[in-house]
Amino acid sequence: MKIMTATEIKNKLGDALSFPDDDSLLIKKNGKEAFMAFTAKMANKLILTTYVHGGLSRSETMKLMGFEWYGDLLDALAAAKMNKPTLPENERAAMTSYAKKVLGTR
Repeated sequence: MKIMTATEIKNKLGDALSFPDDDSLLIKKNGKEAFMAFTAKMANKLILTTYVHGGLSRSETMKLMGFEWYGDLLDALAAAKMNKPTLPENERAAMTSYAKKVLGTR
């Protein structure tokens, strides 16, 4: 991880933004951690991974990635070789049971 101060960033923006896809940049301001920068590729991977593992809703994920159409999210998941998130079996069973109760079916 690269670490730079805000002043260094201001004076050396080109150098600051030159790092590999698997790295990041921590920016300190007044001696405190203020921002973290990732390449677009890494940021997209982090967002999609968080979505797949249930840390972000579909709408949050689409907003963060700049998607208006759900198909774009599905395409991004496919390109990253990730599956759509699914509910755990116990939650699916509970939802099915509740739906049957509400609909009056067995």
